[in-house]
Amino acid sequence: MTAQLELDLWETREIAEQLPTLPGKVEGIVGWDPMVLQCRDCGVTYKGTRRPATDIILSGFHFHVCEGRDGKRRCPDCLAAVKAACPRGHS
Repeated sequence: MTAQLELDLWETREIAEQLPTLPGKVEGIVGWDPMVLQCRDCGVTYKGTRRPATDIILSGFHFHVCEGRDGKRRCPDCLAAVKAACPRGHS
């Protein structure tokens, strides 16, 4: 993904208020039509343009493997910081 495309896809890069996860959805899914994901560290949101499953996979908003069931959905920047600090060396 190019840097410009990434910028075009992200709603905001400012620290934002945390929105509630939709009932019955996985942590950080705050909108469904359209799909909206939110980083649980910085609050940045990603507004999807495709089918929800595709947006979830391609957004870059993922969980770190060490956190298990209690993990937080994070944007690519916050996830990179967590991976870099991982004591188990997961990247």
